[in-house]
Amino acid sequence: MNFTNFATHMKALLSIVLTAFFAIVFPAMSCRATVPDSMLTYQKILALVVEYPDSVISLTDLAGQREIKSLPEYKLNLLRALAYNELRMNSLKEMYVMRVLESDSVDNHPAVKLNAMTILADAQYLNGKYPQSIQTSLSAIELAREIGNRSGELNILSTMAQTAFAMGDRRRGFEYLDQVIGEGSESDNVRELANVSYGMGIKVVELYADKNYEDAIAVSHKRLGLIERIDNIGRAPEGYTDQQRAYTYARLAAILASDGKLKEAGDAYKNFKATRFGNTVEGSITICDYFLESKQYALALDVTRPYYALFAQGDTINVDYLDLLRTDARSYRELGRLAEGYAYLDRATVVQDSLYKRENIAKAQEMAALFNLKEKELLFEKSRAEAQRHRILMLAVSGIALMILLILFVVLYYYRQSLRRNKIAAAQINDLLAQREYMREQASDPKTEVTVNEPSNEEKRMLKIEKVIINNRLFLQGVQAKKEIAEKCNISQTELVRLINNDTGLSLSEYLNKLKIEYSIILMNEHPDWTIEAVAQEAGFGNRGTYYQNFNKFYAMTPLQYRKAHEK
Repeated sequence: MNFTNFATHMKALLSIVLTAFFAIVFPAMSCRATVPDSMLTYQKILALVVEYPDSVISLTDLAGQREIKSLPEYKLNLLRALAYNELRMNSLKEMYVMRVLESDSVDNHPAVKLNAMTILADAQYLNGKYPQSIQTSLSAIELAREIGNRSGELNILSTMAQTAFAMGDRRRGFEYLDQVIGEGSESDNVRELANVSYGMGIKVVELYADKNYEDAIAVSHKRLGLIERIDNIGRAPEGYTDQQRAYTYARLAAILASDGKLKEAGDAYKNFKATRFGNTVEGSITICDYFLESKQYALALDVTRPYYALFAQGDTINVDYLDLLRTDARSYRELGRLAEGYAYLDRATVVQDSLYKRENIAKAQEMAALFNLKEKELLFEKSRAEAQRHRILMLAVSGIALMILLILFVVLYYYRQSLRRNKIAAAQINDLLAQREYMREQASDPKTEVTVNEPSNEEKRMLKIEKVIINNRLFLQGVQAKKEIAEKCNISQTELVRLINNDTGLSLSEYLNKLKIEYSIILMNEHPDWTIEAVAQEAGFGNRGTYYQNFNKFYAMTPLQYRKAHEK
């Protein structure tokens, strides 16, 4: 599970008073004229970045209009880049930080330039521009060494490692992490040691992904020693080492359990519970991987149950909530509580779909912001140089060309994302069909013991009926098979229709079409050389259009999209 680091939810004390003032006096920044120049300083606007990024953008525009001397253009652009980082608009973040670095003034402020280069490398990494991110990082490291910023150098090396892993270059990724660890471990600077600890955390996760348990365990113990050193040195933020120790023990317990070292894993779990953070709701969730790997599924459910309360009044359309649902689905399934596991898996699918929709909306908003920004800049230029109509026209044409290129880029990006989403969706479809088949087998097996958590008698009857329909290929006959299905299942036709409607919410015709679609998926997987038309005909559909319509109705994708996703 990749639950959000609790530390990211902490707010700087300095920003509390300022954010409250802005929220009360002008929450939407609609009264710009009432903002005094004394509030338009770099530090005061910076304090608003995390809480009110939209307001930061408005304030920087206002400061630019007023030409505040203490806020030159490169500082305004840096604040805008930070605000768009919080808004997850990475294209705009990259654009503004590039403007910072293009400014001649920033060369006189190397610390600011290093900060901007670090932000640019991260933006390029998030935008998938991996070679550019590596090149920017190398330049940033050179600058960090020139000004003696060791902490910044180690931080950039960690970004380079993550970029290398994203590129599939695992050897180089580990080399960068080893450089962080090797160059920073002997330092007595807490900030530098914190960067080393972070690098060790990345290395443990990547080693664990490679199933290199022995090295992952060794690095985890080395990280614990480093955390102890930070504790002895002091000057770390309150609770930092306790939290880092809890994270390390949680990951170590999971790795040891995966390696079959259950006793050592149990000891790591005890050490985890000895931390303060490990006994909080937010902290205890990090031990879930250990419970799953050690097959303690009931304990995993005990840990996740109180965590739902954190989402009760907030947004549940996020990756953390999705991971939570998937964890519970797996736990219930492994405990034999199939109905509950299926319910949680279904909820996870709904959240996944919502995440896809939100991603599209966010990209649309970013595109709108880019268009609005371009329009505003063009109007501003026009107001300052009305006499140069020809030049303005050329700029407008250039802007349109740039927008067309940007749209083409976004279309390509969406296409690649669509392929990735379809691949995930195809895998989920296969999982759902496998689970449904397993439930049918369990319901039809007279040796299977029925427990309180098993499906109700009516649900089991429906699963058995479904087994009969599938085994005898009665779904291929459509509604004409209603009488034969009822006879083979020893129930009336009316009872058959009622059971199907109660269990699935579908009519008999819709239900049989759904079984046809499931059968067509089996055919596609077994006969990859068959055409879609052949699959449709074999699955009992009269024509391609009807087959596509029903496939999309039940699985929100076309048969061709499923086949392409399944082949990759």
